[in-house]
This record gives sequence, C-alpha cells and structure tokens, in this order.
Amino acid sequence: SNSHPWLHSSPAGTMGSLEPPTWNQGFVEDVAEESPDAERRQREITRRVDYERLFTFVKVKTERSDRGRRFILFLLFITFYIAAIIMQSNPYNTQSMVQAFKDHFTEATYRDIASFELKTFEDTVTEDDIWMWIQLIFLPRIYVDRFSNGELRNGTDTHTLLLHNRLTNGFRMTQRRVLNGSNFFCIEREEFIEFSPNCYGRVFLDGRVGDVDESPFFSADGRIEYEYVELDAGFGTWYDIDVGYFQMFGFDKENAELRIQALRDRRWVNEGTAWLRLDFVTFNHNTGLFAHIKFVFDMTNTGEIRPRFEAESLSAVAYGTSKDFARAALELVATLLWFYFLVELITAAVRDARRTGKVLSHFKDFDSIAELIQALVFLVIFVLWMIIVNYPVRDEFVVTTEEISDQEGNQPNFTSLAYHYHNYFVCNACNILLALMRILSFMRINPNISQLSETFSNSRKNIAQFGIVLFLLILCFQLMGHLMFGSSLREFASFDEGFVSTVQIMLGGGSYYDLSRADKIAAPVFYYPFVFIMVLIVFNMTIAIIMDGYDISMEKRKAAKTAHMADLHTKNVFVQTSSGLMRILAPIKGIIPKFLRMKAMDSGEKYDRYEVLDKRQTLALLEPLTLKSRYYDFDEFHRAVNIAAGELEEGMERVSRVDLIFLIDRYMAWEDLDVYDAEREAEKRKKAVKETTKALDTLSTKVALMLRNQQQMNIKVDMIMRSLVIVERERC
Repeated sequence: SNSHPWLHSSPAGTMGSLEPPTWNQGFVEDVAEESPDAERRQREITRRVDYERLFTFVKVKTERSDRGRRFILFLLFITFYIAAIIMQSNPYNTQSMVQAFKDHFTEATYRDIASFELKTFEDTVTEDDIWMWIQLIFLPRIYVDRFSNGELRNGTDTHTLLLHNRLTNGFRMTQRRVLNGSNFFCIEREEFIEFSPNCYGRVFLDGRVGDVDESPFFSADGRIEYEYVELDAGFGTWYDIDVGYFQMFGFDKENAELRIQALRDRRWVNEGTAWLRLDFVTFNHNTGLFAHIKFVFDMTNTGEIRPRFEAESLSAVAYGTSKDFARAALELVATLLWFYFLVELITAAVRDARRTGKVLSHFKDFDSIAELIQALVFLVIFVLWMIIVNYPVRDEFVVTTEEISDQEGNQPNFTSLAYHYHNYFVCNACNILLALMRILSFMRINPNISQLSETFSNSRKNIAQFGIVLFLLILCFQLMGHLMFGSSLREFASFDEGFVSTVQIMLGGGSYYDLSRADKIAAPVFYYPFVFIMVLIVFNMTIAIIMDGYDISMEKRKAAKTAHMADLHTKNVFVQTSSGLMRILAPIKGIIPKFLRMKAMDSGEKYDRYEVLDKRQTLALLEPLTLKSRYYDFDEFHRAVNIAAGELEEGMERVSRVDLIFLIDRYMAWEDLDVYDAEREAEKRKKAVKETTKALDTLSTKVALMLRNQQQMNIKVDMIMRSLVIVERERC
C-alpha cells in the first residue's frame, strides 16, 4: 500500500518487505499533511469518525488485555501451586499404604467365643468385642516374627508389616475419660441416685472438650493407679499436646499379650472410658513416608461404641531427596507469584483509596473480593507449611538399627503434626475452589467462553434470595425427619446428619423403604409431601432460575453480535489468546520471525504489531478528549487529537493525518453509513408504525361513535314513523 510505508498488501499469499514505520520513535509530523491515496482522502471527506466506537473499542480491548495478562500469570501460578501441593500430599503412595493397612486389620474376621459369630473391626459393639479384636486380630498382625514359610525373621527384617513397612517402636493404647456426676441431665432425686448412682457426662473432639476427667483412676482390684499424662508433641501449645491415660508396648510380643490380658482383667476400659485409641507408626523407605495408623473407639454415654479407622502419612524429612528439592523449586515459584499478586493488590487498593478517599473502595466487585480472600487464605497456607516444615518432632528422632523413637524411647508422636497436615490440605482445597471461581471470572475476557460465569452473574441475586426460602424448607423437613425418625435412624439422630440426609433425599439419594421400616405411619406423611414440594417444585424452580440467567446471557450475547460493537463479541478465543501471547513476547521482539510479527486488518493490509501504538498508548491519547458528540468530521477529530497529544505528560508530538487514518482503520471506527442509515430507517419505520397505529385507533374510535349516532338516529326516525302511522290511523 502506498498509504503507509509499514503496511503491506500480500496478493496471492505473498508478504511485502518490512519497512520502519513513521512512528517508530513516536508520533511524527507528516510533511505533506495529505493522504497520498485518493480513495482514503475521499473517505476522509465523505465519512465521519465514530469517536464513541473508537474509544469504547480501545478501552474494552485494553481492559481485556490487562485481564488476559493477569489470567495467564494466574494460570502459571495455579500450575506451579497445584503441582507443589500434589507432590506434598503424595496421594498415590499415601492411599496405597493406608488401604493396605485398613484391609489388613479391619477386614480380618474373628469368631466371638460367646455367640460364635464371625466379626470384624467394624462389628465392635461391646467392651468384650474391643478386647477380643485386640487379642485375636491386632496383636497377631502387628507382631510378625516369621516369614510366610515359617522361617524366623532376624536383623532388619524384624517387625516388618506387609513386606515393606517396618514398625518403629511397638504400639500404644490411649484412653480419655468422662466425669461421673457432671451430666446436666442427671436426676437429683434420691431414689434414682440409689438405683443408679453413676451419671456420666459427654465429651467432644476426641475426648478433649466437655466433661473431661483428668483425675487418676484405679484398676478393678484397686491395686494399680493410672495417671493422666500430657505429652508434648510439637511447640507446646494446647493443640500440640497429646493427652490421656497411656499404655506403651514395645517389641516383645509375649509381654504385650500378658499386659493386654492384665488390662482386660483389671477393667482398664470401663464405664468412665469415653475415647479409646490404639496407634502405631511404621516407616517405608521405598516412599520415604511414615504411616501413623490409628484404631479409634468412640464410647458414648448411651452405651454405643463407634469404631473408626484413621491413618496419615508424613514425610520422614521435609527436604532430603532430589524429588523434595524439585518440589521446593515449585513451592518457591508459586510463593513468588503469590507475593507478586499480593503487592499488585495492595498497590491497586492504596491507589483507589487515595483517589476516592475510601479505604475499601477497591473491593467493590466480586473479582477484587475473591482476590483478597485468596491472598489471605494463601497466607494461612504459607504459615501452616512453615509450621509443618519446622515442626520439632522430626528433629527429635533417635534412629538405630532396631527402632526409631523419640528422646524418651517411645514411639514418635505424630498426633499433632498429623492435625496440622490435615488442616493444611483442607485450606489448600478451599484455595483451589477460590481459584476455580476466579478462573471463571477471568474467562469474561471473551464472550465465547464466559457463558457459565455470565449465567452465575445474572442469576446470583435471584439464587441468593431463593436460597433463603430453600434453606427454610429444608430446615422444616429436617426437623420433621428428626422428630419422626430421630430415635430410629442414625441419619436423622442429630441436626447436622439430618440436614445432610434431607438434602440427599432431595437429590434422589434417600429410600422410602428405610423410612417405612422405621415408622410405617410417619414415612408417607414425611416422604410424599417432601417429594412433591422439594423435588417436583423447589428443585425445578432452582433450575429454572439458573436457566433464566442463562437465557439473559444468551440474549445479551445475541444483541451484542448485531450491534455496532459486534467485533468485540465475536472474536475467536484462540486468535485472542495467540495475540495476547505475542504481546507478552514484546520484550524479545527482535528475535521473533517476520511472519509472526505481521498482523492483518479487515482490508487485507498487514502491519507490524510491534511498530505501532499499542492499545494503552492509544487509550492514553483518546482519554483526554472531551468530545460531546459521537460522530466528527475527520479534520475536526484530527485537531482535537493533536491538542490532546500536546497536553499529555509524555509530550507526544503532533499526530499526522496518515497516522490517524491508520489508527481509525485499525479499529474500524469510520461511520458506516449503510449500517447507520439502515438503523435510522428502521427507527423511522418504527415511528411511522406507531403513528399509524395511533391514527387507526383514533379513526376506529370515531367510526364507533358515528355508528352509535347512526343507531340513535335510526331509533328516532323509527319513533317518528310510528307516530305518523298512529296519527294517520286516527284520522282515517
């Protein structure tokens, strides 16, 4: 093209040579001040500049460009972050190890010596079941002294479970107790006290909160006193102290069997026991993991025993292998990116606070609030990880060829460290959920991939308001279920379990026959109204609200595609992504091949994307304009732009006519006479139809009035004729 020396027409797919642009070092004055192309000059004269389209187009594209840049950085951060936490959790090895121990201990069966039933760990319902499982299953499986061929184990092969997991230092039993006589519901009448003198309270959080008994207690024969002990397993805080009545067992199998029988005979577990735990620690050198295995029995004051299996895996060292150092590199990159986002957030918040005079003015939309919450959650995650890495329990190991123990010779106490690990990964899971919500928000950079976020945005207010009604309805039916079936079904025995069960029934997870077996009369009274109201009406109303939001987003998108800014709503996301990546590579543009540097306009002409004003520079040029109309003659617009350019802090030189034409061409900001004439004609037709309709309504009213008058006239004429007939008859 002769109009711009940096533009290239490429007939038959060929590309012209690349020449430096007139504004390679900034805007410069065109000496001739005339367009060398007659067609373009004619366009200047006959077509006006659509300033509103130009400014809106550049502003929206700049905002999308900024959002896209942050999106790419955020995806980079999430990639490193997720890779780091997956390597921290080591899920495959952990699940495999935990499942092996669970199958080994909880699935094994024994025969009840009283009822001759086959039972497992999960079938524990009485105190005798606990002792039988310990003696018949637990002890023989934790003390493995021979190979499968009967050969005696020796050396480093001793005390190895499941081929690869070596027991570190025996096992231990721990119980926590509940106070007698502390129950709020104890009846104070003397006859009841004489009949049943014991009245135990309740404890919570594994026997650490509530009516906890910390006083010594005696064996059934009164000869042995058991003391309440506190073991420091961390930094000495309440959370890091393991408490209870402990029984430590070493590697001697025969001694352990005798002591277990003695504890059973002396009723070490009795009415005052509220929580019982057997736990041990193994080390697997293949994975570098300790496994903390726990068998817990929650013993309620109603007589119920609830067995549960728990296990955690923990790294033997925080950073000791090449894999650990690779993970450390990922953690460092993720932390640096988080720090970058945090500094950017604080800078933007301070800038907006100074501009508006309000401290929280920056946090007025969902994106900024979600970004703040995620920054705070990541701060909590960072602190928890520092606690885990610097936890003192790892530094206190005493490792020998026979055992791994703490400083006092007992098994390593991973109880509090396991709690920190659990809380750490729960926080990470919440953080990933926030990341997903932010990713959906970032997708608004292109309307073609923003349907989900736009649907949520359009329907969130209605969902929030309807959610109140939904919660009240669920609460009502939950209370009905609690009153009707709470005494028969565990699912409705407590408030939290009842609420979850009610939601499960609404989603199709409940069974009418389970309710019927509990109460044949109450089941239909609860079930059928619930299905009719919650499933057939409320659930479908929730879907309808979401679909309304989707319809609104589709209508907006359809309207946007037919508007004068349709180009902003029809751009291919892959083209947009590639353009964004090319902008990121601007610092190394010198090594980018020519064919990647070139970008085509709708006219077919191509230009070097790195040698023209970018969107931010163009926006800085247009923002100072105080134009009040939408359309301007080219000369008038040219003068306004030059005045604004002279007032910019950057001291930009006067914009040439050729440069401004290229700018308007690039963003397709010429007034499209055909389109706008069509729009004006459509508006005229709409106005004409409205006026015609109004005229027809007026004419219809007048015709109706004329018909009414005609009818009245006919009645009067008829009356006159009747009178004349009567007079004529009388005269005759």
